[in-house]
Amino acid sequence: MEKADIAKGSFYQYFSDKRDLYKYILVLIGEQKADYTLQLVKELDKLNFFQVLREIYIVSIEFARENPRLNQIANNLVQDNSLYHEIMGEEKYRSEEFFAGLIKKGIDNGDIVPEIDPDFTAHILTTLNISMAEYIYEDGQADIDDMVMIDKMLNVIENGIKAKGGK
Repeated sequence: MEKADIAKGSFYQYFSDKRDLYKYILVLIGEQKADYTLQLVKELDKLNFFQVLREIYIVSIEFARENPRLNQIANNLVQDNSLYHEIMGEEKYRSEEFFAGLIKKGIDNGDIVPEIDPDFTAHILTTLNISMAEYIYEDGQADIDDMVMIDKMLNVIENGIKAKGGK
């Protein structure tokens, strides 16, 4: 409050405590990252669902690299397990809605089998996305080297785990 030259009363008019302010900042970062990602996704109409999914991860890593201060805040969030799950729980709906739209488009384009339930699959992808974020930030940063693990996850999503010709 001192550095920002804000009176305590003014601060508490908008936020209940520092945790509430932190959550607010994280939501703003999430919105900025989503806008950044959506700008790219709109340009990817020629790619199939799985290519778009991969590009989303690449753009997320680029966002982290281009915004190191915001990335550090996100990294700090991952270190605070209870706050991380609280924030991610609140943002889960937006993520599931986004993935469900991508999945429906993938079904329409013939990239995904039509028997897939878009909402359930979006839930699974969101959960995987959260898990990948936790894994990526274990070393304190998101970088292009993380694409090795992301590609492994995407391979499972695209190709499944059933042996071709298996029983």
